[in-house]
Amino acid sequence: MRRLVERSVRAVAVGVIEGIIYYVSLVEITPRLLSSLQSSMGASALSLPGHQSLVLVGFFFIGLAVASRILEGHIAGAMISSLAGLLSFIFIAYLMNGGIIRVENVEYAGGTMNASLDLRPLLGVMFLFYTIPGMLLPLIDHYYRLAERDEEN
Repeated sequence: MRRLVERSVRAVAVGVIEGIIYYVSLVEITPRLLSSLQSSMGASALSLPGHQSLVLVGFFFIGLAVASRILEGHIAGAMISSLAGLLSFIFIAYLMNGGIIRVENVEYAGGTMNASLDLRPLLGVMFLFYTIPGMLLPLIDHYYRLAERDEEN
């Protein structure tokens, strides 16, 4: 019983830490980087969802990370971990307006200027090298552990 409690507490702690990493990278760092990119183009800062929405997103990812750690060793844990990877990509794509950052009616050299920055290739590379492995590796790891258990029995 004590071992089960220790394992559960450890899984929750690791899940909270993973969720906080998701929160910091998705809700704190990414919007600031995108906002600085947009302001360097001469536009106002990126319009983000409200603070309460961002906090809810943070708690959602913390909850997903905790659930995936608690269910580690079960297919549900691997699927929740894959879901977290996919949802993080969708959130970043949402913040980036689908990969196109537009700046309209910016005063430049006595006139107005409209500009857009197409970051869809960057999103594609991100999806290919970050999201797909983040979705597949938990499932591969789960089936690898199942195969190891079957060999032991």
